[in-house]
Amino acid sequence: MTVPPRRSPTDQNLQRLVADCPACNTPLRLTLEIDSPTPSSRIGARKEHSEGSVGALMRPATFVAESVPLSEISELFVTTGARLVVVVSPDQKPLGVVTPTHVLRALKRHADRKIDELHALEAATSGGAMLPDSTPLSVAVKLLTDQDRDFCVILGNDGRAVGVVVATDVLDKVLPVAL
Repeated sequence: MTVPPRRSPTDQNLQRLVADCPACNTPLRLTLEIDSPTPSSRIGARKEHSEGSVGALMRPATFVAESVPLSEISELFVTTGARLVVVVSPDQKPLGVVTPTHVLRALKRHADRKIDELHALEAATSGGAMLPDSTPLSVAVKLLTDQDRDFCVILGNDGRAVGVVVATDVLDKVLPVAL
């Protein structure tokens, strides 16, 4: 269900919409920030699941099938600057993650094979940190710090991978509270 935009009484540059998340049908709040009232306004949008959940900080992830060659993943890392890809099954269930370091390890481990012969699943690690999008931020902070991780894969209600949360995003959210 979509609610028409309405102006906040405290900030005339914000508009808020309510819609359902396409991945999990969770009601979302969408905040549009408008820099100026001119037609050339830059609009930034941010989806929110609930205050204090990892779904509120989730960013889009790059998903690849388990059979994608490491040469394509390497090219993706180099051309886009991506730091990780999530390897998923045909039904979008996460199987693991691949980082540039994982690609290098796979190349070293399989030195007798060409990069085109190696596939995503051969370089993937379990990812370890997979959290439902409704997980409280405090739980994510504990997991990231206790397991010395830089990211968590975020899952929708159906167990499908829907995005990632990176430690720097969590830091950005908790830092103002800690000061």
